[in-house]
Parts: sequence; structure tokens; C-alpha cells
Amino acid sequence: MPGVLRLPARLLNDLRAEAAARPDEEVCGLLAGHGDTADTRLPVENALHSPHAFDMEPAGLIDAMRRIRESGRELVAIYHSHPHGPAYPSATDVAANQYPEAAHLILAREAGEWRVRAFRLDGEIAKLDLVVLQDSAGG
Repeated sequence: MPGVLRLPARLLNDLRAEAAARPDEEVCGLLAGHGDTADTRLPVENALHSPHAFDMEPAGLIDAMRRIRESGRELVAIYHSHPHGPAYPSATDVAANQYPEAAHLILAREAGEWRVRAFRLDGEIAKLDLVVLQDSAGG
């Protein structure tokens, strides 16, 4: 798992659309899949409704974790947006991290479009390579 996060192009497009739909609030959620490859997005409401911080709504987070477990998938990454900041973990992101084994995907508006970068936060910030997988025909 170290060093890379793989996402299908459709999933990346869905993340960008979610962030664009709420440009003045950090969106957040979980990405599920296997190993270093995510295949499912589980949005969770930001209980803070803030452009500068997020806290996943507890019932939504519990439901998302249950859905991951029941599907036989695992937590691959946690995602959130930075509507007014860089696609880089803030000090708050690092301090609040409770899942050091999961990748962290951050979306931020840069030069008018949503950029996406991935990191591992396990006491220090390590940038991950983001590999976009072309979607198979029909799906």
C-alpha cells in the first residue's frame, strides 16, 4: 500500500463534482476498495458545514463504515476538500487523523479547477502517487 493510491477515472470525476457542488464547504467521506485501489465513494455530511474544517457526521460515518464492512471491502482512503486552501494537509488534518493506515485524498481549487492529491498521515506527511485508472467499457 505505501506510495500509491489508485482511483478509477469515474470515481475521481465524482469527487470533483461533489466538491464543485459545495464550493463553500469542505466535503468529506470515505473511499472503499481493496489494497491501494479505491472503487467506491461513500460521502459523509460535514457536521461543521465549514469552508475551513470538517468533522464527519457521526451517524453517517458509522453507516459508511458498516457499508464498507458488509460489502467485503476495506477503508482505502479518507477524502475532503479545501475550498479556500491548497491540496495539502493542514495542521488540523494531521492532528485530527484517526486512521493512519488510510490514505488521505485532498481536493482543492487551483487555477479554476479541482486538483486532487493523496497523502499518508502517520506522524508525518508523505505524498502518495495518484494513479488514475481508465474505466472499463460499460462500467
